[in-house]
Amino acid sequence: MKHSKISRLPAFLPILALLLLPVRTHALELADITERDGGDGGLVVLVEPVDTALAQQLAGTDRHLTVLLSADAAKVTQWDEALGVAGAHPNADALHWRTPAVLPFQSNLVNVLVLDRATAARLGEDEVRRVLVPGHGFALIDGHEFRQPRPEGMDVWLGYGRDGSGNRASRDTELQPPNSIQWLMGPRDVRGNDPHMISDRFHIIHHGWYQGEKFGEVFPGGRSDLFVRDAFNGITRWSMPHNGGSDFPWGMMAFSDGRRHYQVKNNHRRTMEIRDLATGEVVQENLRHLKWAEHFGDEENPRSVRMARRPESFSMRVFTDGTRIYHLDGGNIIRAMSLDGQDLLWEHTLPDGEYSDMGAIDGDALAVVVSSTYDYPVASNRNQRDNTNIAKAIMGLDPATGELRWRYDGVEGYPLFYFTVDHGFVVASAHLDSPGSARDNRPHSTRPTLDQVAGNILVSLDAATGREHFKRTDFSDLRNDSLRQNLNVFPDRIVINEERLAYVVDVRTGETLHARIDLGGPRNGWNATTPNWIISNGLFVSHDGSETHDAGVRITWPQYSSFSKPANGMFYVPPGLETIHGSSHVGLMTALVHEDLPSPLADDQRLIVSGQASGSLPATGDWHALRADHQRSGYNPVDGPASLDLAWTAQVDIPSQEGNMAEGRQLNNAIPGALTPAVIDSQRVLVAGVDDHRLICYDLTNGSERWSLRLGGRMVGPPTLAGEVAFVGVNDGTVSAVNLSDGSIIWTFLAAPYERLLSAHHQLESTHPVFPPVLHNGTLYVNAGRHGYADNGIFVWGLNPADGSVRSKTNVKNDHVNDLMQVVGERLRIVNTDLNPETLAASDADRRAAPNVFLQTGGKVGGAGWIRPHIGWRGYQMNSESDSSGGGLVTLMADGFASYTRGRFHEYAFNDLSNSRKEIEVGDISDPQVAGAGRYHYVAGREAGRGAERAIRLAVIDTEAGNVSARFEIPAEAREQVVTDGVSIAHGHVIVTTTAGRVLAFRAP
Repeated sequence: MKHSKISRLPAFLPILALLLLPVRTHALELADITERDGGDGGLVVLVEPVDTALAQQLAGTDRHLTVLLSADAAKVTQWDEALGVAGAHPNADALHWRTPAVLPFQSNLVNVLVLDRATAARLGEDEVRRVLVPGHGFALIDGHEFRQPRPEGMDVWLGYGRDGSGNRASRDTELQPPNSIQWLMGPRDVRGNDPHMISDRFHIIHHGWYQGEKFGEVFPGGRSDLFVRDAFNGITRWSMPHNGGSDFPWGMMAFSDGRRHYQVKNNHRRTMEIRDLATGEVVQENLRHLKWAEHFGDEENPRSVRMARRPESFSMRVFTDGTRIYHLDGGNIIRAMSLDGQDLLWEHTLPDGEYSDMGAIDGDALAVVVSSTYDYPVASNRNQRDNTNIAKAIMGLDPATGELRWRYDGVEGYPLFYFTVDHGFVVASAHLDSPGSARDNRPHSTRPTLDQVAGNILVSLDAATGREHFKRTDFSDLRNDSLRQNLNVFPDRIVINEERLAYVVDVRTGETLHARIDLGGPRNGWNATTPNWIISNGLFVSHDGSETHDAGVRITWPQYSSFSKPANGMFYVPPGLETIHGSSHVGLMTALVHEDLPSPLADDQRLIVSGQASGSLPATGDWHALRADHQRSGYNPVDGPASLDLAWTAQVDIPSQEGNMAEGRQLNNAIPGALTPAVIDSQRVLVAGVDDHRLICYDLTNGSERWSLRLGGRMVGPPTLAGEVAFVGVNDGTVSAVNLSDGSIIWTFLAAPYERLLSAHHQLESTHPVFPPVLHNGTLYVNAGRHGYADNGIFVWGLNPADGSVRSKTNVKNDHVNDLMQVVGERLRIVNTDLNPETLAASDADRRAAPNVFLQTGGKVGGAGWIRPHIGWRGYQMNSESDSSGGGLVTLMADGFASYTRGRFHEYAFNDLSNSRKEIEVGDISDPQVAGAGRYHYVAGREAGRGAERAIRLAVIDTEAGNVSARFEIPAEAREQVVTDGVSIAHGHVIVTTTAGRVLAFRAP
């Protein structure tokens, strides 16, 4: 992100001036921070503190994510243990500062930075400013406050449209084509109910969970959520889960003025509540002046009732300009209220037969659309393509008094689709695919005749006088003569995004300035506009089409393009529906930014801990890697047990799931993240605590804990075993070799190109997390990164497993997310990228299309929200029948594959994919996970049904006998599930890990 240069304003004293101030000797206390940040919370970084006391206090507020930063590794270990004992993880953490010349954070990420003057002088003012949140972030340098101003070019976004103007065009001049991820958070599943509002400090999200088998299990009864995050780092400030989504509405009935959140509630008569954005406190509710027309929702008028329940009908009928609330009641009343909703400032009544429709405001100009049809009173807006509410006129009112200033009748007979008041212009457009669809067979005296229903129109008026600048109905240059896509207004032009094309006209004359600017890509991609760029389908294109930026943009692919917002110098993108689609884009709520990326470190700077590991290849029968082996097959060729008994259980203490921060983590992962799947050798079982950052080793025979090791971040999968060594990838950007006998670290290698942290899942993580490594032909292969277009791409290393030295490396830059690496024959593959193991060079297009088995189940790796591919052998490609709720549903064997789908186990031969060679009735197991060992397959999941507390079930399938040879069932906690790929089989044991932190070990009776 571009950040402002050093300000010399007196309110923002430069560090040089602070160095001349006297030293403060009192110890910094919690009040010193909370009073200065107004109790808002956010990311606090304590640089080389004396102890952990302040961090523990901040963690207890449940509004702060606190990081202790030190260049002394021994201090970090000591602090880490103290924070763990105090129960402060993961709201407080200690990080090793390995490159003390620069701060290891993305720009504009830190709310509060606490350091001494010597460190501040060493870093320099530019570096301190770089990491602070603009406008609200500050540094405390030996107790003296140093604040970061906000650049004038940063814009905000306060509702469905940018603000009360109804113009979905950003004024953000700081935004540049992004090359980096600033933060990523949940929820994974976003419908068309998310207003995705962003102020200068808060990111406001409405999110609805649907009632259904998958979501009903996680959140019984369905629910809606309102949660507010920091706009620059995504940290949850507060959240409000609300059970029963019918009472708490969907997003387009919400708007903000940057300080308050206004919400029209989804009850029959529509009431409104106002919340303080900083605290979530309800300021007012059930506003007495918010009254809808008598016929609104009238049961005798079915069309009216249907539209009364559609949230998008209100997108432009209740809005604010930060001075007043304006309300169009769907009848003939227009009202203005005070911002607290308590005072009625004025009321304007329309003549009989005219009904208030859309409205918008910009400064001193308030304009509304007058409709002429009674039976569809709230339908005329851009979301209804079969619009039947026909406009009669546009009126200009005085915002202060409600007095009529002017009336324009040139839109009569048109179903207005887009309406905005901005930059001194009123711009309206209409689009109708089919005039016939605007009518129904039921006659109504107030409905227009078919001849009166018009098609396309674009009108520009003077907002102060209503004088017509132009009126156009000829748009032959547009595909399908369409005006149904976003229409954005600027001081000198109107930009229309029309599927893959853009169209630009002069706002005063209507003259075509640029026609058919090619935006590329599929339809329904991003769709937004800034003063510099048209943003669509993953491209940034200048308004005249002369400049196009592609790289760094196609990092995420939203399901609903209308909710992508440019604000605060960033591009905020919602996730796709449920999970991402097969082209592998990041699938979480994501903020993208243009960042000055550091240069990658030299190879000889990457070994953080040096040592020699002595180990051998995995033994036959070990479950030595995620999904059994380096092919990620999910299958052990050695027979597992035919019948089961519960041998032992172990409980991993997981972070509390109470409070705002925990609620945010829960929304990120859909269910509380606890453990990775297990790996097994002849003596040990190893799992990793995801949020607790611990690698834990249990005795295979009795489940006693042999050792545990806390590492520097989350782990999306278990380690990879080889002899007496475990190789573990960590989201802090490192891979370590760990001695299996005592848990000591032998060597640690920095696989990320540099030390730079972003905010993810309510923790700080490297821009380049490391996935579980693979061992192939004596070389350890490690892949680090999130996406081929983000943060300098994906880095793949071939390391000597004995000492971590570099044998080969490559930098992959392509249009794909990073994911599990797999061995396919003699090739390495990351999703759709083939690599030569000797050189790690990416293959050409022909090699990428080489025959392989690509089985995709829609699971999520470590709760990260990525589709999980499974790649095997032979020359076939296919997808399983499972949906995204399924998880690990495929195992790959030497001559075929097996799957569990809808209560049945199927086995297929690679040479006959049309017919299953075995089909065995197993019974319904919800959220199943499947793994195989020899002639047996094991399906584990929750008992079918919708209750909150259902047992964990485990079924043993004998593929030779063609039956279920054993079943086992144990009680489960509420919402407890088997983790994705959470079934492992080796040495006569079946190990199941759950989201409640349980390790369940089964073996033959």
